[in-house]
Amino acid sequence: IIKNIYKIFNATNVSDTLLNIAFINQYKMKKLNRKFRNKNFYTDILVFSNKEGEQIPKTTNILGEIVICIEQASKQAKSFQHNLTTEILLLIIHGISHLLGFDHTKNKQELNTQIEYELMLLKHVNIISRSIISDRYKIN
Repeated sequence: IIKNIYKIFNATNVSDTLLNIAFINQYKMKKLNRKFRNKNFYTDILVFSNKEGEQIPKTTNILGEIVICIEQASKQAKSFQHNLTTEILLLIIHGISHLLGFDHTKNKQELNTQIEYELMLLKHVNIISRSIISDRYKIN
């Protein structure tokens, strides 16, 4: 997974930047989701941008943090019929796209732009399947 994360991050053309990735359980994810989004359930991924909230000193160039619920990722891997490694890479790519400003919830054009960006990143880890993204966003 680590080699693929490097490939994904290098493909973003963001240099000299740190990205934190944390894996947590459902209980902790539910607590974070409630605290930061006022949603009382766990989710697969939460993304925290360094551009929001309390800023880290400028001497540290941190893009943000991606928090993944490993149990939910495992369930989704089974549901989408691929392995856990692929699911984790998909979630990391999705998180990075949000950290870089993409927001599929705004409108259809932004959704399509984010999908194309995520597909480009997937190619860098040899996952070349449009359906792997369209299934996730429930589009045809």
